[in-house]
Amino acid sequence: MKITIHRGTKEIGGSAVEIESRGSRIVKDIGMPLTFIDRKFEFSKFSHIKGEELINQRILPDIKGLYQWDDRHKPVDGVFISHAHQDHYGFYGYLNRDIPVYLGEATKRLIDATVMFTPLEGEINTPHYIQHEKSFICGQFRITPYLMDHAAFDAYAFVIEAEGKKIIYTGDFRAHGQKKKIFNWFLHNAPREADAILLEGTMIGRSGEYVMAEEELEKEAVKIMEKADGPVLIYTSSQNIDRLVSFYKASKRTGRTFVVDLYTAIILDIVRNYGKIPYPSHQYDKLSVFYPWKLCEKLASEKRKELMYKFKKHKIKKEEIFSGGKNISMLVRPSFIPDLRLIGDLNGASLIYSMWEGYLEEDINKKFLEFLESKSVKDIHRLHTSGHASFFDLKLLVDKLQPQRIIPIHTDHPYGYQALEGNICYLEDGKGFEI
Repeated sequence: MKITIHRGTKEIGGSAVEIESRGSRIVKDIGMPLTFIDRKFEFSKFSHIKGEELINQRILPDIKGLYQWDDRHKPVDGVFISHAHQDHYGFYGYLNRDIPVYLGEATKRLIDATVMFTPLEGEINTPHYIQHEKSFICGQFRITPYLMDHAAFDAYAFVIEAEGKKIIYTGDFRAHGQKKKIFNWFLHNAPREADAILLEGTMIGRSGEYVMAEEELEKEAVKIMEKADGPVLIYTSSQNIDRLVSFYKASKRTGRTFVVDLYTAIILDIVRNYGKIPYPSHQYDKLSVFYPWKLCEKLASEKRKELMYKFKKHKIKKEEIFSGGKNISMLVRPSFIPDLRLIGDLNGASLIYSMWEGYLEEDINKKFLEFLESKSVKDIHRLHTSGHASFFDLKLLVDKLQPQRIIPIHTDHPYGYQALEGNICYLEDGKGFEI
């Protein structure tokens, strides 16, 4: 087998891996980069450029037979999307639409929802839904997906077999979330002594950083909510389902109503079909839906008004949020500024920031914090834990599975893998490696 990491040997995000065996080829993930030339990657600045030029500029990975315009090469046998984060699927809109795309059913629905509410375009026309530990054949390969604990819901690792050899592609994972039992299952059931493991290492280089368990984060959120004299505003990702569950539980424990926006309500309504997840319904009290002006305007302009009525029984009005005070915890983000202006004085409100610290350097978030300060929100708590495995858990995985080779991917500190005490194979983007 031949492995080519097209992006990710020295970079977090933008994952794209091509694996070849006897003329058969598959691609693991087709993600947008998080950065480009030392700046945050903003696809809007490149969306007008033709695909071939995006390859020349090294934005799109140069994979033959992958894209709509490439009729000179044999199409790849399949594209695999490990989970619904854009740095793993964001370039899917350029794919040859006849190529089978393998992903979890929930992942497909989450991508569809993201397209509905963001500038992303395109549809996955040929989805093939995968299931935990259900093996199947794609070209010359036997593939076995394994559910993993990650910030994204429905995330998978893959075991790839061909020519009597085995490769493990971990995708993104962790062992400190609300699905940590899944990680332990993987440790006990994934194959030992695989020929190679492509191991994500987002947290390598941050070995001194304390990694809080999701359960601990929930307890800290309870302490913050108990002390707060007014509403608690929460800035977190709507697709970090574990985090939403943590804040919902913390809200219930402190007698607060957890207020989510319409987009988040739709996300929760999707994933509740695949797990016991709180969502706006009579089954879950203390969970209400807020209708942001910009979001509703977008849905109305795109003739999707039916979505606006889906949760009308659970709608909370702006004046109810304002009068709710200490009985409210509410998701917020920068696009809600017009709505927060109308809510009135937020004196006494607290903010929980629950995302990566680096995002605070972005202009949009700096302006958002300045706005909140102008509304008398001064009590700011940073309460977050990574969606990625700690160094300890990476080491535990390597010690348990004993792979013959460890290949760094999804990392900006590849040489830190030496501390894992295994046979580390350092690859270069775009250069193949024979197993």
